[in-house]
Amino acid sequence: MVHKSGSHHIPISNLNGLKRTFDSYLKEDETWIFRGVSDSKHKLQTSLERSIINYGKKLDQAVDIEKGLLRRFKRVAVNYLTRLPEPLDYMEWFALMQHYGSPTRLQDWTYSFFVALYFAVEKVHFLDKDEKTCAIWAFNTKSEYNKIKGEFGEEGLKRFIEEDRNARVPGTFKEFFMNNTPKAFVCPMNPFNSNIRLNIQQGVFLCPGDISKPFQENIEKTFDDDDKLKENLRKYEITVTPVIRNKIILYLIRMNMNTATLFPGFEGFSKSMQFVLAFEAVKDKLPGEEKYVIENLYKPGINNGS
Repeated sequence: MVHKSGSHHIPISNLNGLKRTFDSYLKEDETWIFRGVSDSKHKLQTSLERSIINYGKKLDQAVDIEKGLLRRFKRVAVNYLTRLPEPLDYMEWFALMQHYGSPTRLQDWTYSFFVALYFAVEKVHFLDKDEKTCAIWAFNTKSEYNKIKGEFGEEGLKRFIEEDRNARVPGTFKEFFMNNTPKAFVCPMNPFNSNIRLNIQQGVFLCPGDISKPFQENIEKTFDDDDKLKENLRKYEITVTPVIRNKIILYLIRMNMNTATLFPGFEGFSKSMQFVLAFEAVKDKLPGEEKYVIENLYKPGINNGS
């Protein structure tokens, strides 16, 4: 049965509200993970689910489509990568596919509230409206263990959570996520061999057990009833204007959080240049070369050695 009432929605309208929300999680014992989305109306979907729908396919074809995508990615990856995962290390292969933008069953989350906030506000555009609503989802990672225990038994829970947490043994991933009779639930997962981006972003994946069902249904069926769903899945809707968004961006930059730091490399730095514009809210102009430098930089007798 799919839950009807959804998650616990909590509105936020300013930076102080965001700070108070973050402080509230510091006081809780549970381990929460977060996901930022630029439009609060967006459903929780994996890139695999979204691609299947966009190309006019049915979700009941997802298992075969996933196998085909994985096979093709494996065949071509050898031409681009210096180190490949073990052939049957499904978790690392899917994480690698996700890293490079291939459709997968994995969904990106983070242990950092502020990384999620960055991804929530980064792609908010004000082309048609002066006010937009983005969102941060929060999920209690301890809540899914009872579901796994109920579906796979005490021994299954121990083997998966304690003995092979990264699903390095091929049989582990197959049993829990590629079963012939799939079970709908989600579980936080990461590959054993992490990468720099995952580490910097404090990243973690939520992995659904039944990809023939929508991700939203998988996450809802992780809980026994609507009360548990509201308790362990929360949605913070953040209303932003250009001014509020600038304040949030500046706050995150002061925390050394921007595209350049979250996506290390020259490409990440180049993309981070857009956020320099947020400083125009507090400065008259962006700093450039002064008139004196322009007039004298290549003046004969100064810099040409004559």
